[in-house]
Amino acid sequence: MKEISKKKFRRQCIICHKKSYYISEHGLCGNCMKEKILLARSQIKSKEGEIYEKWKTNLSESLERFAR
Repeated sequence: MKEISKKKFRRQCIICHKKSYYISEHGLCGNCMKEKILLARSQIKSKEGEIYEKWKTNLSESLERFAR
């Protein structure tokens, strides 16, 4: 039997608009994903910024739910 080859799609990164076969579920290429992770890490470490505030509110809400 002959194998049926699946055609791969090249998707576009939502930040840099570079086309690649390997785009994450959130629509990011590897480089943009790495930059976003480093940004989040630095904001949480310095305890300021938009990502830190979102993390802090989500953490407090989950602890409140756990305490019930």
